[in-house]
Amino acid sequence: MPGTHDAAVPSDPGGDAEAAPPVDARPRFTTPVRPKRRVLQRRPPVARAPAAPTDFGTLSVNSDPWSEVYVDGKRIRSTPLVLYRLPTGRHTLELVNPARKLRATRVVTIRANRDTRLSIELR
Repeated sequence: MPGTHDAAVPSDPGGDAEAAPPVDARPRFTTPVRPKRRVLQRRPPVARAPAAPTDFGTLSVNSDPWSEVYVDGKRIRSTPLVLYRLPTGRHTLELVNPARKLRATRVVTIRANRDTRLSIELR
């Protein structure tokens, strides 16, 4: 325990105890103990998806000869394409017939609650 204490130390193993000078049990110096600091690292900003469009329209496409339909670079299905739901705005439409190596590209504007119809002859 810290503080000053009196101690009796025997002078010889079988002899009487003599009074010894007081012993100071206090530490000579103290080191402050500080808790380790947690270093908070900033997280990179979270990439948020663009806001979902609230207005939609539909696209119907037919072609002669048949073709695979791509909208904005994504394959949808083969023609005929009927009432395919898309968000309003401009979209790039590509029609490809791999058997005959035919291709056509169009830009279409989809309007809210309306069907945009295309009939394309590939040459």
